[in-house]
Amino acid sequence: MYPDSALAKYVAPEFDRRESENDFIIIDRDGKHFGAILNYMRDPSSLGLKLWQSADLRELKSEADFYCLTELLEEVERELDVKESDNYKAPQRFQITTLVREEDVETFVRLSQKPTFLVNSRAIVKIKGFDAGNFVEHVDQDRFNLIFTPCPIRFDKCGDSSILILCILSGGIRTDEFYPPMRGSLGDIYSYILRCQVSDIPQNLSKT
Repeated sequence: MYPDSALAKYVAPEFDRRESENDFIIIDRDGKHFGAILNYMRDPSSLGLKLWQSADLRELKSEADFYCLTELLEEVERELDVKESDNYKAPQRFQITTLVREEDVETFVRLSQKPTFLVNSRAIVKIKGFDAGNFVEHVDQDRFNLIFTPCPIRFDKCGDSSILILCILSGGIRTDEFYPPMRGSLGDIYSYILRCQVSDIPQNLSKT
């Protein structure tokens, strides 16, 4: 499908230096985006470039240029032009809201009509493998708020700080019905988020 690509030329008879088909082809490149390159060659619509961060797009652009994938190179350049323009605004589901003052956090939760995930930003950035973009994608923001705050998140029952809590306001009364582990891996936190989102939590709660 891409006869002019570098990968096609690696196996073309005039360029192939292998002694047999069982020999390896050595490509001196960072393999970070090689899977994306192969996926694109199988299905050009598979990458979802609108979801990529600018830094990753710049890396992919370099790989597309190296592998002589002209169409992919042009797609990446167009997406970079959009993301790096002065007027670019990230889609709502990828935006992060940060509240610095504790009173602002309390007011937001009290006035919100949706359950709210509160994330201790100081704690979560220390977790190995944390990526803000990936984290945001785990939360259905049509149904839940997602707020990052440097303020310690206090549990009335636990009396200590944690990384993440789901706050539910019903009839003007805050009820924290789901308690994640006080410490945990990123996988534990994602499991907690999923468990909250599939549980029978009332949506669009009325305020009094």
